[in-house]
Amino acid sequence: MQGEKVLAAVIIILSLFLICPNPVRGVEGPQFLIVHLDAVSAEDFFRELDRGSIPNIERVFATEGHIFKAMALFPGGTEVTVPRMKTGEGIAGEGPSGWGYYDFERERMVSKPEVALEYAPSVSRRARGNFTNVLPLVDRTAIFSIMNVPQLLERYRVVEFFWFSTDFYGHYFGAENHLASIKRFDSLFGRLVDQLDLDKINIILYVDHGMTFGESETLHYSEAVEEVAGEYLIGERYPNIYLEEGAPRREIAERLSAVEGIDLAFVREKEGVVKGYHEKGKLFFSERDGKISYSFTGEDILGYYKMGYEGEYLDDDSWLKQTLSAKYPAVPPLLYHYFNNPRTGEIVTVINHPYIFANPLLFKLPVDWIEEQIGFSLVMGKGSHAGLRHTDLLVPAMVRGPQLKHLYDVEVMWLHDIFSSIPELDFNGYEPDREEHRVSSWTGGDLENVSFVGSFSPAYRYNISIQRNPGTTLGWAERDMFSTHSLRFWLGGGLAFKDEANPTWLVLPRLEFNIGNLGIEGNFPITPADISSKWSISYRIWEGLHLEWHFGQSLGIGYRF
Repeated sequence: MQGEKVLAAVIIILSLFLICPNPVRGVEGPQFLIVHLDAVSAEDFFRELDRGSIPNIERVFATEGHIFKAMALFPGGTEVTVPRMKTGEGIAGEGPSGWGYYDFERERMVSKPEVALEYAPSVSRRARGNFTNVLPLVDRTAIFSIMNVPQLLERYRVVEFFWFSTDFYGHYFGAENHLASIKRFDSLFGRLVDQLDLDKINIILYVDHGMTFGESETLHYSEAVEEVAGEYLIGERYPNIYLEEGAPRREIAERLSAVEGIDLAFVREKEGVVKGYHEKGKLFFSERDGKISYSFTGEDILGYYKMGYEGEYLDDDSWLKQTLSAKYPAVPPLLYHYFNNPRTGEIVTVINHPYIFANPLLFKLPVDWIEEQIGFSLVMGKGSHAGLRHTDLLVPAMVRGPQLKHLYDVEVMWLHDIFSSIPELDFNGYEPDREEHRVSSWTGGDLENVSFVGSFSPAYRYNISIQRNPGTTLGWAERDMFSTHSLRFWLGGGLAFKDEANPTWLVLPRLEFNIGNLGIEGNFPITPADISSKWSISYRIWEGLHLEWHFGQSLGIGYRF
């Protein structure tokens, strides 16, 4: 009886090879590695490039590729940039307009965590584990993701990697630690590209927004808005202020612009006209036939007329090219289009460094004294990217690869246009059609103690598996419930057959952790009679061939295809 069951298991496993023999490896068509570096201004980046501080980025892009400048959207933030890069839409398109907005249907402010959940789907599923890279020390674990990217590129047409810690270090620890994070990223990037065939992979490395440093002062923004807007206020989250219908928007905006720390306050004057208030005058953005003009009364705080601008209507690209060297580049299209977003408030404010936001929870605490004792900022006071300065929004972008050569002559472009300018880059269906089929066998030392497992994948994120152990046969179907670049959690259900006994139900959680060619797997079968755990380590020695060590049992061999 025992030998018959082993034979049956072997036949089932071998049949899996015949069901779908085509290999899963080998992606057809162009492949793209997209790397997101958070919060580095073009000014800081090109300074460090000239110093030789980021040698791996330099060797990949400075000769065989291309590095240029790109303009992010206002307000500078990952939640604004990333969703629109995937769609190619500007700020007027769908997506967050900041880290919060007023929901008129539910009559409440939508919080930052809710916005984070909203924009998360615009990050590829397996790259969402990179969100942990934002935290100090934890960002070192990004090495696991980096080591797995080459293996992912064997199966995925598009692979994304996100490095967020530069933003956190810039806000809370200042310019020196921000630079250290950039260098740490460059080191990881070097490890990654050393494992790739750079002649075959298209690489895009972009920065989502900048970071402005300098001595700063704390602005209690919410308190100031509440005091000025008074009873008309229904909600606020920088840069948007939401007012009751019929509120005197112009008067409130003008009063807000007089608050120390608030540089500008904008309102939509009428259809086709946006008006801004500041301490030294007013400015106007008018639209006609898709082009925008800029005029002012008082002082030209943007400095465009001194640069040769004469009031003409310009399209977005012309504005960017003509004002690229300005302290505040491309402000007319940035602000005018922002008012076309359905989530924009009745008033839009602008706060440029050196003023930064206070954390409302810390208003009553001796913030300055606490920061002196602990050595870092509690209110994001070391660096900022809330305003319109070139260091807030003008960023570097880098490309290299056969499908990216049309970008090699670009000097500057809008950041959200980069992906849509690449016809071969498609974020739909970039994942493989199925998982790897797997078969493996191991033994406890004799033929009576041989174990087999076979797994057939009918579709991506799904497996159907059967396992034969001495005395037990398990059969289950499973689904990938959560994945990162290095970790996958599967949950399965099926039946367990013990010798000479009726079958019982089976729940099987399974964990995979991969570091390059090394894999660690934990199986946790749950039946009415037992909850157990089984661990194994595998190492890929050639193509799909793996050596395996099953804890408490013995060596085995596996093949994946």
